[in-house]
Amino acid sequence: MFPGAGPGRTGPALAAAALLLLLAGPALGVQGQPSPAEEIATQPLRDLGIMPTEIAEVLQRAEAGPYALTGLRGCSQLRAAVAELDRALGPDWDRRAAGGREDPVEQIAQAGLRTGVGALIPFRGVVREVTGSAAAERRLRMAVQAGQARRGFLRGVMRERGCR
Repeated sequence: MFPGAGPGRTGPALAAAALLLLLAGPALGVQGQPSPAEEIATQPLRDLGIMPTEIAEVLQRAEAGPYALTGLRGCSQLRAAVAELDRALGPDWDRRAAGGREDPVEQIAQAGLRTGVGALIPFRGVVREVTGSAAAERRLRMAVQAGQARRGFLRGVMRERGCR
């Protein structure tokens, strides 16, 4: 049993998380990435270790060799490698929507949702460490950083080789 979770406490929290997941499930962001609403809704499931944090294979490969050029001879192969990273990471800095500005009302709503969802699990930080979800999130962040480094490196190689 988790700290602070007694009879009648864990069930409602999981039910609320499941309801949020059902409501946010169809809302996917660009290129099949989860929307902010889906990320917020599924957070309690990840915190409890019910929904594992998955690391895309392309990001795992990036961690293993962010600056490797094995098998990437031509521009088309480089473009394909960058496109695969784009699908996992979303658009690169220079390819984001024009202006890159976010709606402040939407940001406030997301902050409120994050706070509410975060309050569903008492002693959330301890629970995340015990279930391993904090470690999984750290691994994911490292993989994303490796993927970003690899994409930047490949785009630099493409520019140096004169690829369009």
